[in-house]
Amino acid sequence: LHSLPVDGLGRLIAAVEGTVNFVFVSSCHAKMIGEAFVEAGVSHVVCCEKDDDFRDPVAIQFMQCFYREAARRRNLSSAFETAVQATAYSSTSKNLRQVRRRFHLLPVKPDTQGYHDTPVFFNQAVPAAKEK
Repeated sequence: LHSLPVDGLGRLIAAVEGTVNFVFVSSCHAKMIGEAFVEAGVSHVVCCEKDDDFRDPVAIQFMQCFYREAARRRNLSSAFETAVQATAYSSTSKNLRQVRRRFHLLPVKPDTQGYHDTPVFFNQAVPAAKEK
């Protein structure tokens, strides 16, 4: 495994000409990695801090709920908040405060309410298949 400096990540994101608008990071250092993606130019990053365990039931529950909501065409902010709430109150969560500290929606922009009210998927019409 090799590390990629933030400026290298920025060049990588720039090379795909603004097509990376959303990243989901799930790792032991998710927030730090997510901040690097934001610094590199990604508009929206969801961070899911995982335990050291390979199979972290709290992280798995969060991811399942988040992607289910996103597939239902909920906006990013709504899908994130619903997943946090569902995970915090589930039977897999032992400590409510601890659970909430594991999930982050970046960048934090308190002065621009509605910034994350954007579709996760389906933000453009899918082109019709060409008939043969």
